[in-house]
Amino acid sequence: MLTVYTPHITPRITYIIQHIFQNILGMDCIISDEKDVFLKTKGACINYSTEKTGKGLWVYPDPLLLETGISRQIIVRGNWEDLPCFFLQKEGDIPFDIFAASFYLITRYEEYTDSETDAHGRFIAENSLAYREKFLQIPLVDRWSQILKKMISNREEDTESTPRNFRLISTFDIDHPFLYRNKGCIKNFAGGVGDLLRGRYDLVKKRLLTQLHLQPDPYQEIITRIDRLHHEHNKDYFLFILTGKYGKYDRRTIYPLRKYYRYLRSLYDVRFGLHPSYRASFDLERIRKEKENLEKKLESAVKRNRQHYLRMRFPETYDTLNKLDFTEDFTLIYPSQPGFRASTAIPFHFFNLQSDEHTELLIRPTVIMDTTFFAYLRLSPEESLLQIKELMKECHLSGGDFTMLWHNSTLADPEQNPWYKIFIECFLYGISLEKAYL
Repeated sequence: MLTVYTPHITPRITYIIQHIFQNILGMDCIISDEKDVFLKTKGACINYSTEKTGKGLWVYPDPLLLETGISRQIIVRGNWEDLPCFFLQKEGDIPFDIFAASFYLITRYEEYTDSETDAHGRFIAENSLAYREKFLQIPLVDRWSQILKKMISNREEDTESTPRNFRLISTFDIDHPFLYRNKGCIKNFAGGVGDLLRGRYDLVKKRLLTQLHLQPDPYQEIITRIDRLHHEHNKDYFLFILTGKYGKYDRRTIYPLRKYYRYLRSLYDVRFGLHPSYRASFDLERIRKEKENLEKKLESAVKRNRQHYLRMRFPETYDTLNKLDFTEDFTLIYPSQPGFRASTAIPFHFFNLQSDEHTELLIRPTVIMDTTFFAYLRLSPEESLLQIKELMKECHLSGGDFTMLWHNSTLADPEQNPWYKIFIECFLYGISLEKAYL
């Protein structure tokens, strides 16, 4: 049992210390504000105060975790064990306040103070501290935590912990259930004529056979393949279903049939989530209606969420999800950059900085999204694969979750599609890293 002494126990201190030691490092810990009790403690301990007590590992505190409310922080970079660090301190056994720095990154503090957004109302990756200081591709909080654990273990040989194991998490956004079906006669006729004029006779044939129900629609058929692949490897996966109305940034089909939802319910190891429509992104009542609609069609409760177009704002989006009884969210990734938006690969509960409240909503950080590589970074499939594998290795080092986001529309037509081959390589590589723990 690890004991952490601090003269002032606040919700912020409790939140980050419990997350680091219990969730990341798998260590039991207690937080005490009684100095006399701390000085008599046997075993591993940390002194998180401005006073040098001569006992335990000394971490000198920054004021951040004693504050309430939000104010723009002055960030100065230092280095610790070849890693960047912030909230530097002149005293203590390490050169910075690891708890304040971790809290700042995980709670996405900077997103409360930076009002600049892109065309879709999203925080801009390139404005983030992690991007500017070049650690976006490192789960920095996890790496700091592991070094801290080693320092504690070097002082106390009997330090017990339950290390986390790497996990591959597959998630898929179903923005468009069909490529050809249910798009209306005029749109399908125009699409067929366009393919014919461009000499794409194979697509004309495929469109016709699909419309006549002589072969499955490519966007639905790839879901079947995904389901079969995960079932063969005894892994579950997540499908996020877009149910909003037809629109420029939303569903392109006229309507999805009841038969389609029966098909979804027949899948093996799937876990469903809501993909709120573009127009619902910042509208609680629209999200509520879409959630209820999806629950009715799937005949089960829907507790997971990922925002369409990754449109989210702190803390409004997560406040909305809490009010609607969601338990998990998978939105936390930048659309334009792969990596660790909260500098961690390990799920954490949302902490609302405005109310200083630790909530029960579990945030599942996503590491890569398919469209980031070809739509934003303009990378080839082969170049993308190299980056993805490096990010997987980072997760493997920290025992984190490598959560990847793919779209059924990206993976369709697998025999001719290089991105499907990349997905398969990523999946099998992730499986091999999981087995390394067995």
